[in-house]
Amino acid sequence: LQVVEAIDILPKAGALINFDFDSASINADSLPLLNEFGNALKNSFSDALILIAGHTDSKGSNEYNQNLSEMRAEAVVEYLTESHGISPATLRAKGFGETQPIAANDTEEHRLKNRRVEFVRIE
Repeated sequence: LQVVEAIDILPKAGALINFDFDSASINADSLPLLNEFGNALKNSFSDALILIAGHTDSKGSNEYNQNLSEMRAEAVVEYLTESHGISPATLRAKGFGETQPIAANDTEEHRLKNRRVEFVRIE
């Protein structure tokens, strides 16, 4: 598990929440990191409005990846609201498809980095 600090829009934290290829189901190995974010959202960031931004690698069509990224963001919102009691009013899910890669899409290792979710404080 890894947290990547992003500097283009702050405050923003990219979480390598793992998803299998072609899937919006959160992998079990990502749950400890999601639980950390859930605890932070309940405590330090309980008054914040958070954008849950889903991303994909470049495999597949743009339209397919856009839909998949939206489903991934919504899966994270659902997990945080159901497992941590985070108010749905404080979370916004948005998919960005393959439009904002953080690595080249030339190897499986790089594509895995692009299949991510970012948490962006918007208010």
